[in-house]
This record gives sequence, C-alpha cells and structure tokens, in this order.
Amino acid sequence: MKVFNRGVDINVSNEDALKVNGTQIIDKDGKIYGDIHAAAGSIGTTELADDAVTTDKIAAGAVTVTELGASAVETAKIKNENVTLGKLAAGIKPSHIVKFFVSGSTITGTTLEGLAVDDLVLTVLSDGTSVVAPVTVADTLPADPADTTYIIVFRAVA
Repeated sequence: MKVFNRGVDINVSNEDALKVNGTQIIDKDGKIYGDIHAAAGSIGTTELADDAVTTDKIAAGAVTVTELGASAVETAKIKNENVTLGKLAAGIKPSHIVKFFVSGSTITGTTLEGLAVDDLVLTVLSDGTSVVAPVTVADTLPADPADTTYIIVFRAVA
C-alpha cells in the first residue's frame, strides 16, 4: 500500500510486520520499535505489563510525598539493620537503646549471641525482683537466666 499524499511508503510482510519508509515499526511478533507518541491519558495500567516500570524509567524527583500512600513504608519493606540512629531526628535519639528483650525461659545457658562488653543486663526474676549487671565477657550473660521471667539488655550509644 502506498500513501501518495504524504509521500510515505508502508510495507507489510510476514518477516517485517510493518515498515514505514524502510524503518521497521512492528515486528512479526508484535514488538514495537522506536518512540511511541500517545495522547495524554491513553496509556493506563491495563496497557502496561507487570513490573514494566523500573527505577531507571522514573525521573529523579518524580516520586514525592504526595505519591506515597499513608503507611506505605512498613516494617516488611525495610531491610534489616537499615534504620540507624543517624537517620532519626535529634530529638528522638535515645542515650541508651534496648538491644534485646528476651523471655528467660527461651535461654538454655548463659550464652546470648550479640552481647557486647559493658551492655547492661536487667534481669527480672520470677519472684518479681530485678537485678542489673554489666556484661563482662562478650556473648555471655552475667548470671544464669534459669529462674528469670525476662531479660532486657541495654546498650549505650554515642
């Protein structure tokens, strides 16, 4: 087919599904080549393949607070150990943080991996009394937790 009023040659074949002026536009499998110009609002979610919009396709600064839904960032979406004290506002930085909160019955010895020397261990005994003691050996509780209700470990931060 030839369109004479615009001087455009349109060729359709089984090998090259659609060529305009010798440039392939659509291949035999339906893949579109080149830039697509569409009317505003004509491409919606049904026209986009799943996972088709990638980070590289989003302009810097294009996603702002108004595009993030309420409660859009939740615990499951934050990688472990990715929120640090440096990311918290100065007014909410604690001088001490809770490193562990453990039920005493879940510990079968005096070892608790992750304890650091000088961590403070608050042990609440089953009779309701409590004891505070520093860790003197890494990964080792200062007392046997056998008769405790729970253990809280505080770690000082700079």
